[in-house]
Amino acid sequence: MGIKVLVIGVCATSLLWAAGASAEDADSTDSVSGSLASGYSHSSGKYGTASTTTIETIPLLASVSFGDFTFDADVPYLNVNGAPNVIPGVGKVTNTNPKKRGNGAAKGSGSGIGDVVLSASYDFYTSEAGKFGFDITGSTKLGNGDKNQGLGTGATDYTVELGAYKLLGDLSLNGSVGYTAVGSSNYIKLKKNVVLLSGGGIYKLDDSWSVGANVGSGGQGAQSPKVLRATTGTSTREATEFVSYKFSSNWKLQVYASEGLSNASPDFAGGATITLSF
Repeated sequence: MGIKVLVIGVCATSLLWAAGASAEDADSTDSVSGSLASGYSHSSGKYGTASTTTIETIPLLASVSFGDFTFDADVPYLNVNGAPNVIPGVGKVTNTNPKKRGNGAAKGSGSGIGDVVLSASYDFYTSEAGKFGFDITGSTKLGNGDKNQGLGTGATDYTVELGAYKLLGDLSLNGSVGYTAVGSSNYIKLKKNVVLLSGGGIYKLDDSWSVGANVGSGGQGAQSPKVLRATTGTSTREATEFVSYKFSSNWKLQVYASEGLSNASPDFAGGATITLSF
């Protein structure tokens, strides 16, 4: 792990603990709820190239809910080492940028803030009796990741997604379908129409422990299903398994592992996220 990645991870964790001290004293009757999360993930894969690309990610995730509306922000710090034509969250592309990661070398490294994702969701229907509901989400992936280091495509993407859930005792099933309008930059031309599909479930073992799994095509998988992943040809397909443990009503730790099911996905990814709810 790079020194900068370690330092940023320690800082992010410190911020979470500081916020947690305040959250413990907050008024539980407040109508506004939210969460902060951070963690670490590592992925590795060839993405259809001759060499392996590794990607380390430290995300800073924030979520705020007002009634039926939820607003999310995902700000990732990335450390990438590998082929210059592999873009985090996208996979293999045709990259004509002369300053691309490694300055034309077969492999190179880059680090910094990746593409920020902003989203807003609306729970437009909930059946208390039937224990199911639907929501709609609009997301924007900003093209702010440094394209010279291969941290992003340099273009903005837009997504609309319809989600549904169903409660069956301690089992919660979920699924979603969406559509992404993918932006193209001067150096990277991407496919314009991307369909997002995902489905999975979470089983509550007791008041503290939960396990779950998710399979997604075109999206990020179970960890952040509303963060879009645009591809140039082969859709991303991943299977993810995770375990969650609640330390208290405010704190939760989630550990996950995922396997890529297509060349556009990493061969393997794993990591952990700690979440503070308030």
